[in-house]
Amino acid sequence: MKFIEKNKVVIGTALLAIIVIFSSYLLKSIKNTEKAEPTIISESTLIEAINISELSTAKYKYKGIAENYKNDKKTKVQCYIYYEAEVKAGIDMGQVHFAIDHDNKIVIPSLPEIKITVNTIDEKTLDFMPGKIDVELKTILSECKEDAEKEASRSTELLNTAEENVQSIIEALTYPLLEQDGYKIVWEDTSDKE
Repeated sequence: MKFIEKNKVVIGTALLAIIVIFSSYLLKSIKNTEKAEPTIISESTLIEAINISELSTAKYKYKGIAENYKNDKKTKVQCYIYYEAEVKAGIDMGQVHFAIDHDNKIVIPSLPEIKITVNTIDEKTLDFMPGKIDVELKTILSECKEDAEKEASRSTELLNTAEENVQSIIEALTYPLLEQDGYKIVWEDTSDKE
């Protein structure tokens, strides 16, 4: 039986706080400079503003039971493995694109699919049923990671939290550029994708 123990999204919140502070600093420095040349809002300008390669925006702790099989066909279970894992979800920020409506001063970001970015098994929590078995640790960890990733990718709560945090981070990173010229971000409705 699998279950999810929601961990506070400390990474997302801390990262968001850092980004907001950085954005505030950037906004102040922009306002303090002379307005010699206006900034031109373009997709490349916005992509440069969010220049972070891979970003994990939601973190959950999982407790699960993986299966270890006696054969490659996976027809006969040799043992069950209890494990605890920390799974993070996010996106590759390099895959974010922007559609810009200059007449209405609207920017519509297009996000890539939220993916599992980190999947760490706590080796100290491994427990086998039945007791002692003769299997390499590398194999056990691989089976637990596969199981945790499969369960995490089914968690709409994890994926939705990650998407909401990505949106907040993109808004914070692009705010100084967009606000000075009166642009605003409008998010596409993603409920149709599910």
